[in-house]
Amino acid sequence: MFFEPGPTFVLGRSAPRCVPSNVGLFRSIANSLRSRDYDDKDNSHRLSSAQLRELRNNLEIRSRRTYAHSTGEMPIDEDGIFENIPEVAQRLDNGMSTYFGPGQVVVWPVLDLRSREFAGLTKTEIEWIIGAGTVDFLVREAGLRDVTYRSGSGVWIQSTHFKEERQIADIHVSTQDDILSFGVTLNVENPILGPSKINPWSRLRRTDIAFNPITSIAVEQEDLGNALGRSGSYEKHMNSLVLHLTSTLNFSSLEVCEVKDMFGENWKLLLQERGGWGYWFPIVIPDIDIL
Repeated sequence: MFFEPGPTFVLGRSAPRCVPSNVGLFRSIANSLRSRDYDDKDNSHRLSSAQLRELRNNLEIRSRRTYAHSTGEMPIDEDGIFENIPEVAQRLDNGMSTYFGPGQVVVWPVLDLRSREFAGLTKTEIEWIIGAGTVDFLVREAGLRDVTYRSGSGVWIQSTHFKEERQIADIHVSTQDDILSFGVTLNVENPILGPSKINPWSRLRRTDIAFNPITSIAVEQEDLGNALGRSGSYEKHMNSLVLHLTSTLNFSSLEVCEVKDMFGENWKLLLQERGGWGYWFPIVIPDIDIL
């Protein structure tokens, strides 16, 4: 399953705890990453009102794309500027705080670990496979160099712009009842430069919340603007990353199922309830025997 996420801050355990709001599509992230030793009644490290206000201030999302927001409810002016209030959720594993939002590509392989193809693979091994596929895509298709996968930390690159090593993709999978979900979030053209009005990463810095130094495909290709769709390559990168990951996972025969075919004519209402934003692409189902 692959899509473009809505604006959402996901806080790691090193960050002050927050009371999760209605996080739509990413509500499941906070739930699935919940640590057994976490006590929701402990209020000693919650976000201050000032921190929460900073994170949830209106975020300007500038776009040159021709499509409309999936729910048709996001305000937009004549200059292609959307206004959106980011959601805030808690990531209660040991991961770093991060941000999901427009301009990123999210790919979630949903795998049955009881099948012959994946039996015996551990969470770490599958994350390595996803990492290898992401690195292969970045080198072969995006033309980037010095790209490596770090176990438990995602994909990093020796940035030619920032002159230091930076994370370009976050990788995390979760297993429950032998079903694997989640996957990779790749920074394609999401804003990472500029003031906090348009750059969500600046808000994490201003609120003293630690996060990995990040970069994107656009920045590494010296495309330093902040408008979505400025390069016209977002959809191409999304499709190509999916193909690389399905190949790495040894899916030889694929069937593409349109969202509207799976969920009927009310599929846009489903996106509205789940917090879908921007591009929502088909679900890719491997044609394999999973018994």
